[in-house]
Amino acid sequence: MDLFPDEVARELEFLSALLESRRRQSLPDLLRAWHNYAERVASRAPIAQDDYAAMLFARDAIQDLLQRASLVTGRLLEVLINHDDSLFLFATRHDDSGSFQAADRGDRTGWWWDRVPEEFED
Repeated sequence: MDLFPDEVARELEFLSALLESRRRQSLPDLLRAWHNYAERVASRAPIAQDDYAAMLFARDAIQDLLQRASLVTGRLLEVLINHDDSLFLFATRHDDSGSFQAADRGDRTGWWWDRVPEEFED
């Protein structure tokens, strides 16, 4: 956090504390987890549906922080996740049948809920 201007650093600390109160996970830990999830999906390794749902919930948590962040901090977070979002997008396909999202999506609107790894059955 020392790399950022004071105002952004304070906001990142606030967002991290908010996240920790909900998920028991810091902002750096969440961003690292999303990075690892994107790489795991891109590796085409088999992924259980429960594990995949956890990945999508993690991305929901990031989106929640993006919506709460100021413009500057939000842009910074977008830059930090852009590569991982792209990796995840290109390593998945549209869930044509909606079979996965029907069970776990609820009212979530993120684009990631419309994607499944190639090995998931329709």
